[in-house]
Amino acid sequence: SARAGSAPAGPWRPPAGIRYGKDEKGFALAFQRRTPIPISPPTDSVALANEYDEWTPKFGVDYQVDSGAFDSLLLYASAARGFKSGGYNGINITNALIARAPYAPESNWTYEAGAKMDLLGRTLRINAAAFEARIDDLALNATVEVLPGVFDFPVQNAGKATVRGLELETTWVPTDALTVYLNASFLDGKYDSLNPTSAPAVAQLPRIPGNNNRLGVEAEPPQLPDYTFTLGFDYSIPTSFGRFNVGADWYRTDDYITAATNDFVIKAYDRFNGYVGVGIGEHWDLRLNARNIADDEQVYVGSRGLGGYLVLPPREVMLTLSYRL
Repeated sequence: SARAGSAPAGPWRPPAGIRYGKDEKGFALAFQRRTPIPISPPTDSVALANEYDEWTPKFGVDYQVDSGAFDSLLLYASAARGFKSGGYNGINITNALIARAPYAPESNWTYEAGAKMDLLGRTLRINAAAFEARIDDLALNATVEVLPGVFDFPVQNAGKATVRGLELETTWVPTDALTVYLNASFLDGKYDSLNPTSAPAVAQLPRIPGNNNRLGVEAEPPQLPDYTFTLGFDYSIPTSFGRFNVGADWYRTDDYITAATNDFVIKAYDRFNGYVGVGIGEHWDLRLNARNIADDEQVYVGSRGLGGYLVLPPREVMLTLSYRL
């Protein structure tokens, strides 16, 4: 990689850089099936080799604002190109045809602007950013029913998509003993165009009973909850028996889909976590941690049509004793 650009005197600092990456990949698969399926021979083999390369530049500028209204204020903006190499489909439960179709690289341009500021005598810190990612050849894991009850799991290049978001990080230290924090993100994504044979495109077709590909849904990119946030605190004070520490946080996420096929939805859920601890002397720490204090059950991910589901962990409690040298 090579770096370009220099920082002139003054508050403006326009960084820039460029990187070149090249991947050479090979893939071999020997396929043997015990149960006959009329879409491929019972034995087969695949041997592939591909090269993927891309230049990925980055441009940016930041500006340190001198203002009496802030203890410090930094404004910045950037534009960067990202690249994820192509690859192969090694999960071939029913046939080797999927393995013969490598998926293409995914690339994007991401634009970001934000601010980092300290306020109230440097007791309040706020970092805020807005971004937009324009993605080409978005690579997604799909579940495709090739015959009734027979599934393949290819990685597909679904098409073009745009993802926009806002991110906020705040930390407030009203006293030496107490820290309060709030982190939040807001996301929105849409497909700009879809490859007509990709799982999201097929999922939009009118529903046909018994067809687990045609779902009659509006396709949207996965893993994009409208909002997530974490609100929490840490409190620490010295006592006669050691330093006492306590903290807790509340996490919440909105609904979102998990797969390219748009058929499995994670419902909005909350998680409450906390801890209490004490520092004994200069070296010992005793802490009790609890996760998912309310012991809520929540299905997290599933496999359509195959009955495989996972749930988030139940209440977890852990007592630790540590020694610092």
